[in-house]
Amino acid sequence: DWKVESNNAYVMANEVNDRVVHVEVKASVPESMTQRIPLNLSLVLDHSGSMSGAQMDDAREALITMLEALHPEDRVSVVAFSTRVQVLQVQDEWGDVKKAKLMEKLAELRPGGTTAMREALSAGLNQVRKRFDAGAINRVMLLSDGIPNDASQLVSLATGARQGNIAITTFGLGPYYNED
Repeated sequence: DWKVESNNAYVMANEVNDRVVHVEVKASVPESMTQRIPLNLSLVLDHSGSMSGAQMDDAREALITMLEALHPEDRVSVVAFSTRVQVLQVQDEWGDVKKAKLMEKLAELRPGGTTAMREALSAGLNQVRKRFDAGAINRVMLLSDGIPNDASQLVSLATGARQGNIAITTFGLGPYYNED
């Protein structure tokens, strides 16, 4: 099923105009054909000094939204970092996690310090490796403004993760996000 809507039903001839078109596509699959793949995630959150203000608020909100979408059988860990790396939640089934205590730890995080991204990414990968499951989605999700202290070993770390069948997804925050 699909639906297309334009922000304006009329277009002037021989004029250049910008139009917004909303396209909605819905596909349904019989429930008997759907099977959810379990998740084995490590959520890695930057709280260095450059993450102050809206960036930190947005990162924390995104991380909490991801946690709330998990199913009890999904495995998750949470790693926070600035100058040093803290494993706030070791890799465990979401149904077994003390959620209130984890939310308290997340609320206590304040921006400050430098950006030990390599060490944090390595800690997140180690958490996923502890509970690696070939039948699951094994992934590290990094939320950061992408300004590491030392980027020299990030590519080799990512290459090793890929060779070990662990994906890395990065979420760039703020106006100075370093995509490289």
